[in-house]
Amino acid sequence: MKYIIFSLGIALLAVMFAVQNSMVVPVSFLTFSFEASLVVVITLSAIFGALIIWPPTLFMQVRLHRKIAQLEEIQQPLENENKRLKEELLKLKKQPDTEATQTDS
Repeated sequence: MKYIIFSLGIALLAVMFAVQNSMVVPVSFLTFSFEASLVVVITLSAIFGALIIWPPTLFMQVRLHRKIAQLEEIQQPLENENKRLKEELLKLKKQPDTEATQTDS
C-alpha cells in the first residue's frame, strides 16, 4: 500500500511539473521526430516507465507469495511440535524426581 501511495505522489509531482511546463517541444526517438506538448511527453514517459517496470514487479510478488505459502506450510507442523515439546517439558518438570527419593533411603 505504501508503494502505491508513493507512486501516486511521484505521478502527481510529474503532472504538476508538466502542467507548469506546457510548451511544445521537439521529440526525437530513433528515426521518428515530431513536436508535442511537454505535458504529453512527460505523461507518456511516466506511463511507459510504469508499464516497463510492472511485469517484473508482478513476477517478483507472485514468486514471494508462493515462497511465503511454502514456508507457512512448513511452519505449522514445527509450531505444533514446539507446543508438544513444551507441554512434555512442563510435565517432566512437574513429576517428582523418583531417583532422588530412592537414593535417599
